[in-house]
Amino acid sequence: MSFFGRLFSRKTKPSSTSLDSNDRLKALDRGSVAGAALSELAGSDANIDVRKRALSQLSDPVQLAQFLSSEADSGLKSLIRGKLKALLILPEHANTQQKMLPNLDSELLEHIASSAKTPDQRKAALAKISRVGFLGDRALADPDSAIRLSL
Repeated sequence: MSFFGRLFSRKTKPSSTSLDSNDRLKALDRGSVAGAALSELAGSDANIDVRKRALSQLSDPVQLAQFLSSEADSGLKSLIRGKLKALLILPEHANTQQKMLPNLDSELLEHIASSAKTPDQRKAALAKISRVGFLGDRALADPDSAIRLSL
């Protein structure tokens, strides 16, 4: 094949914008999709497998929470909720968690209150929880004595 034949035979579009969902999945598997393109695939791709794969690669809790609030598919909601649970308990997301606390549902708040890596993260989540039974459990089980005493 000549040089010009090879030049013009190549795809002109990145595979993340291909009409073929298999090309988009391959692009996600290669890790060649990031930023706005990844968000676009995660939020609005017509193929559920593409959306699932893109959502699994997102690591921004704020973005994931936005997708959670607008997602209709229960399987994707479960995936997003699992990612949020994993991310919001990490110390590197403490500032983000603080900003998100007023908008989190009780399941996420209780997960953070019982599983966050730092006492400050657990304490902040506990301050937003009013379910007496859960607070009683944390008064007995939290690893930080100051938190146990405050409950």
